[in-house]
Amino acid sequence: MKTFKIFSMAALALLMAACSEFQQPAEGPMHFKATIAAPNSDVLTRTTVTPGTGEHEGIYFVGWNTTTDKIALIYTDKNSVLQKDVATVTDVDGDGNATISATLSGPVDVSTAVTLVYPYDIVYETFDDPYPTGKNYLIDDRYSDQNVTSIEDALPTLDWREGSAYFAVGKSEIGLNSSVTMNPQVAIWKLNLTVGGSPFTAASLEGPAGSASVSGSSFILFVPIPYFNLAQGLGPIEFSANDGYITDYVYSPTGPVTLTGGKIYESTLALTELLCSTLTVGSSNEYIYHTNGETWKDAIERHRIKNSAWIIDEGRVKCSWDSKYLKTEDGSTFIDPTTAVDPSATYSWGD
Repeated sequence: MKTFKIFSMAALALLMAACSEFQQPAEGPMHFKATIAAPNSDVLTRTTVTPGTGEHEGIYFVGWNTTTDKIALIYTDKNSVLQKDVATVTDVDGDGNATISATLSGPVDVSTAVTLVYPYDIVYETFDDPYPTGKNYLIDDRYSDQNVTSIEDALPTLDWREGSAYFAVGKSEIGLNSSVTMNPQVAIWKLNLTVGGSPFTAASLEGPAGSASVSGSSFILFVPIPYFNLAQGLGPIEFSANDGYITDYVYSPTGPVTLTGGKIYESTLALTELLCSTLTVGSSNEYIYHTNGETWKDAIERHRIKNSAWIIDEGRVKCSWDSKYLKTEDGSTFIDPTTAVDPSATYSWGD
């Protein structure tokens, strides 16, 4: 895998004016106002998108938009109530700096932390305790069925960013106590599909933390990094492509994959047909999903959803449904998980 192009990482600084008076706690509702600075013209936001040309090809120049841009302010107020307020872009100056404003729902003081999430409508639900991603909110399902034919067209809705600060509180207005970087939470991955070395036209592609529904051999996935990392932490990741019929083709990287938010990557996925084999185990039939020549361990770990009935326990292949271990037909030997799945063999159960 190689890095294809890199987005500009220019910080989106959230600045406030007249900090000196922000000392006293405020009892909500209170007015919030801050300035989002655009120090360079290549700041990434979800709005007005202009693709770069020449030496800037592959970089997307974007500006704030006063008609569409909103930012979520997530904080636990002084009454221990978790709030989600909306800050709206109300003005953009000639240098691209945007003024955002909001009315806070709950009382805050200088010890109140706030998470800023862009765009506002990506926040589906908030939590008092961090979600497994380490965030105190859950995003919506916009990455679950993408149909991206142009990065430029998709950026307005699929760019996800986050920053954090503490409130700075005055008698009449609330700001932020420091500048904030809105860090990108999404990487863009261009994926070319092949089977047997030839381009493979798929009807859909399912990947960790993102999926696409479009006909072709090339896909563009916007990958939400926190959820991608969460999926990778559970075990080997897998891509599954379908040609519109009943045959699935899969690809699993040989090791961990590192993606960085704000970058574009390009990779070729050499897909292999996923087989569903019927095993004769004593007097019963069992099923295992695997690719040709794949070991028991890899089949169980890579296709863990389809193979949910199987686990590796103490170095042996085990059926989790009845807590029995897989053995050779004569019952003399436990099946070694590092050996290839053999659908033609006959097996038995053992304790």
